[in-house]
Amino acid sequence: MTHDSRSLMIWGCISSKGVGELVFIDGILDKNKYLSILKDNLIKSANMNIRGSFKFYQDNDLKHKSQIV
Repeated sequence: MTHDSRSLMIWGCISSKGVGELVFIDGILDKNKYLSILKDNLIKSANMNIRGSFKFYQDNDLKHKSQIV
């Protein structure tokens, strides 16, 4: 029996209005790559017919709490 150790990481967002952008992540996600994903996709995803403001939640992963993010 062989074991395939590949994994798949996806960044995405959801709201009551639907699903936002989905980003398939290759390799290791570090703070710089995470910041790039947010810059490229967060506002675009938040504009899915959401009226007014929105709240952005993330967990306590170190790259989420990085100074540059």
